[in-house]
Amino acid sequence: MKTVEALLSSEHKQTVFNVKCYSSALNLVKQDDILKQFNLILKNDLDFFRYQIILEGMKNKQLFESTYDRIRNENFDLWEYISFKERKKLVLLAIEPLKESMKSFLYDEQIIFIPFFNVLMNSLYDKEMPIFELPQFLKMYKVFKQEIIDIDLYGQLPYLNGFCDCDCIYHDDSSMILWNSELLCFYQLTAADVIRLPMDQSRVREEQLNKPLIIDFLLHRDEDGLINYVCNCDFVSSKLKKKLLKYLKQKNHA
Repeated sequence: MKTVEALLSSEHKQTVFNVKCYSSALNLVKQDDILKQFNLILKNDLDFFRYQIILEGMKNKQLFESTYDRIRNENFDLWEYISFKERKKLVLLAIEPLKESMKSFLYDEQIIFIPFFNVLMNSLYDKEMPIFELPQFLKMYKVFKQEIIDIDLYGQLPYLNGFCDCDCIYHDDSSMILWNSELLCFYQLTAADVIRLPMDQSRVREEQLNKPLIIDFLLHRDEDGLINYVCNCDFVSSKLKKKLLKYLKQKNHA
């Protein structure tokens, strides 16, 4: 499948780095001091989609923090006289309606709003925001590098729940297949490798693609089926069709 990937990529050159809709997010990673804690190096599309998951988590994190600050400021005269339990109740009443607008998913019986934090840290943001008055937690508004985890811990869950511009269209214990409609591109992730299949943006519309069939080709690494499909449907240029069919002939007669 790597040869088919290379042939498709040689002519279908769209990536996150050359489409306009992603330019502002790409610029932000170079400028934002808080994001620098992640030591992000964006080498390919999948690095960028992981970065989008981080950005969505940052948006949730900052919404928790700004809501807590607002409630504390609105009740400034009372704050030092009410108990931790009463503070928590006030904050939870304000935050609860906002949670509906946040991307999230369930993991180990805890709702995860911030996928670069572990379950415990998510639980604190979700249920114990007044604890952030303590100095060791207050600094986490801006400095939290020591708490960052690999978002891959949560597997397909961020992709299934809208944290980035990829839809998870298939997953099992050994494979995950993603689809990005902006780039018209499939991605298969396994422990062994990544396969990227960009479609021809000038010839193909998303609704024309038989995604279940392409998923099957990827799962079985069926190069013959994939090549015949894109060629028979005229989803590739005549030049690329010749290259694909030539490769198919050589492979099957080797």
